[in-house]
Amino acid sequence: MKKIKFAFIVGVLCILGVYLAGMGLEKRLYNHLLPPSANTITYFCHEGIIKATYMAQKVRLVLPDGRKFDLPQVTAASGIRYSNGTIEFWSKGANAFVTANSKIIYSDGIAGTVRFLNRNTAVFIDSGKTFSFHYPRGFGLSGKGIGFTTDWRAGATESGMVLALVTIPKSHLPQTNFNGAEFIVGQSSDPRAIQHCFEKLEGYGARMEQVKIKGVFFIKFTFSDAGAGNLYETVSYRTKRGDACYVVEYTIHSSNIGMYSPDQGIQEFNKAVIENLLEKMVGSFRFLR
Repeated sequence: MKKIKFAFIVGVLCILGVYLAGMGLEKRLYNHLLPPSANTITYFCHEGIIKATYMAQKVRLVLPDGRKFDLPQVTAASGIRYSNGTIEFWSKGANAFVTANSKIIYSDGIAGTVRFLNRNTAVFIDSGKTFSFHYPRGFGLSGKGIGFTTDWRAGATESGMVLALVTIPKSHLPQTNFNGAEFIVGQSSDPRAIQHCFEKLEGYGARMEQVKIKGVFFIKFTFSDAGAGNLYETVSYRTKRGDACYVVEYTIHSSNIGMYSPDQGIQEFNKAVIENLLEKMVGSFRFLR
């Protein structure tokens, strides 16, 4: 009888151990994608930084202007939604946005952490602690949309995720034909995206070469697109890691200098300055695991 009881207890402990181990594995795999209970997440939006503390069935939201809201969880078609009827907060994976009276007031939020190396340089680390990169402190950090999108890389037809976006505004080079630039880190696990990760883009006259960034090989694509007096020049670095295609790329947007009359005083922008800045950001990119 004692042997039977002992065997029963051992069996229960084994089952419990497997269950707890499974929970631990699940937490390691998915905890960075789902808001942990009573945990504060920082989201970087175009309009500022918001903090969300997730608790059981509610979230405490702190906006950049100091306002705080405790919002109950409500039904959502996709992601997780909290609302008091006026202020609404949506999050999905690492993305989030906030609305007031159905109007978006904080858009394209991306979860992660930022630390400052010095007065000019910041370091972004994504919420899953998968990668990091350096960027100038004065530029905007955000995501791009919420959930899956084809904007994860230039010219993509497959869905993926924008993991981080840094925006260089037109005002960075005033009185020039510079119209802004975007630096994107994107990723897709779509089998088609993985298959086409290193394929040359047709119709763009893309140039290809192999480069190494922080010990990891990437295929570098350089191509451009033009229309209606606008030029979009893209440099895209791609690599396969795990079961995904990753891209680190930037696009520089400028307009035809001939579109401006002499009395406007618009000068040709120094493209080398912007390229050097963006290449430094690319060169700082590092996989953390």
